[in-house]
Amino acid sequence: MSPDFDQQHTESTERVFFFHKSKTRPELLASADGPVMHNTKRKLSEVLRFLSGGRTVITNSYHGVYWAQLLGRRTICIPFGEKFRTFRRLPTFAADGDWRAKLGAAAAFSSDLEEYRSINTTYYQEFLEITKT
Repeated sequence: MSPDFDQQHTESTERVFFFHKSKTRPELLASADGPVMHNTKRKLSEVLRFLSGGRTVITNSYHGVYWAQLLGRRTICIPFGEKFRTFRRLPTFAADGDWRAKLGAAAAFSSDLEEYRSINTTYYQEFLEITKT
């Protein structure tokens, strides 16, 4: 629902890396050949500006995948658990060492932002109705 998703940001690099601070192995971090951001203590607006800067987002963060998809970016996910397989539109999956091989396969989807906002608004209205009684 955040209006930060409505800001227009310029794509400035081929790829960016958004890593989970405690789940990123040193080998993966060392393989990053572009701008890197970790998921700790960041404002949403800062993260969205960063993710928007890359044509492709390589991430092992669940929220990194979700936000990159809402921004319409190509997304490569390096999962560390099964929760990454629950997205409506699955990102391109890679292992730590093969994300480069997946660059050509990463697809950008049209953003689901407005649909998800509508779902959230409907849910909120239903919640308000329930709490009236």
